[in-house]
Amino acid sequence: MSLTVGRYTFSAWLRKGVAGAINEPDTLGADGGTVKERATIPVDVSVNTMPVHHDFTLLGPGDVIGINPDTIVRTEPLDWVTDFEPNYLAFIEFYDEDFLWRYTPARAVGDRLRPWLVLAVLEEDAADHPGEFTRNDRRLPLPSITVRSTTSLPPHTQTWAWAHVHTNEGFSDATEFERFLESLQTQDSPNADRIISRLTSPRRLKANTAYGAFVVPAFETGRLAALGQDPKDISAQQPAWSDALGAVELPVYYQWRFRTGENEDFESMVKRLVPQAADSRVGVRGLDGEQPGWGLTMGTDIGQILPADEKQTVVGLEGALKAPTTQSRPLAIDTSRPFLHELEAVLNFPEQMRNSPATESLPVIAPPIYGEYRALRHTIDVTQIGWIDDLIAIPAYASRRASAYERFARTKRAMSRVPGCRCRRYSRPIASSVSRPTRCAQARRCTSTSPRASRRSRR
Repeated sequence: MSLTVGRYTFSAWLRKGVAGAINEPDTLGADGGTVKERATIPVDVSVNTMPVHHDFTLLGPGDVIGINPDTIVRTEPLDWVTDFEPNYLAFIEFYDEDFLWRYTPARAVGDRLRPWLVLAVLEEDAADHPGEFTRNDRRLPLPSITVRSTTSLPPHTQTWAWAHVHTNEGFSDATEFERFLESLQTQDSPNADRIISRLTSPRRLKANTAYGAFVVPAFETGRLAALGQDPKDISAQQPAWSDALGAVELPVYYQWRFRTGENEDFESMVKRLVPQAADSRVGVRGLDGEQPGWGLTMGTDIGQILPADEKQTVVGLEGALKAPTTQSRPLAIDTSRPFLHELEAVLNFPEQMRNSPATESLPVIAPPIYGEYRALRHTIDVTQIGWIDDLIAIPAYASRRASAYERFARTKRAMSRVPGCRCRRYSRPIASSVSRPTRCAQARRCTSTSPRASRRSRR
């Protein structure tokens, strides 16, 4: 089953029709521009061979005193939600992809164009402190709120950054995206449901706090008209509020309420993590090899361990996870120490016996060389640099050999002389399982097989 990854396209703004021909560029809130009340577009015609030029005005925010709630497809969070994640941003989505810039009285400056609407999220009144707004008794032409301080509102010079177009489709190039947009002009286009415009609030929410979310005009002409006042002679691009401290009355096109819950999501829990300095002993345990067994007479004194008064045969058994300050014990391996050469002799003995004439009547049992079949080697050399030599000779890697030793112990218990074998020699089983082998490990030299194997071959 293949995994399908979602592909999305985001656009800073989108406009249709003659709005793309608006004369004045967006000042991005720096000033009100030179055009009054409404944006204009140039129109040039020829009448009886005489050129005629005229600037026509377009409908703007001052001509809107309400929006149809049916154009809203989603709010996040939903109305009256009481456990919204405080580290998320509130937003509202509109079905028409160009709705947020349809009445903006300016043309885009690069990828920046202010929407004519703003989503303001303000704190409600609480028992211990007043809210950031009050609701007014006004009902016509629109209800309104009075924001106690403009510092609670989004910066008027950054409103362009909090609106975008979201398309539930990915495009390989701009041409393909343009074809998608052209398809939206077709009536009942199936692509119409795959693109929306989204207005987001930049408000950083607090935990366990009640909020009101309000869609308000971004331009002064829209604010005055929705409050029943005349926007005549007002600069078309003048923002509905400024940096000046003080209260401002704003009409409300749409509103909903919600409350945040505890900050208990994954992000908040990660932020609670406090780093702790790990002890230098983390990841290593002392392994006393004073009496290693297997006929070895020398302990695991394989290098200088500091301080010098500590027991030199207690080496470090290292795990896969160690503290940054953990040091190997010993720091360096001295290959001239007797223990390593005795270990080499014990591990190499089976292979030496396998390659020599048969002189012993008893099986030869020795610890396995971990990784010998992968390395295609059945002996080690402690004086050489190689992964199999280091893996066997350095006790710090002993934890990685634990599974091999466990398999060896099970094999040893299950091991016995192969019935019918006359060579009477056995070193390491060829079979990988612990079941009793039916063929001698020396099969390449010993021609005798078990009776059971002989009967099988005769069949």
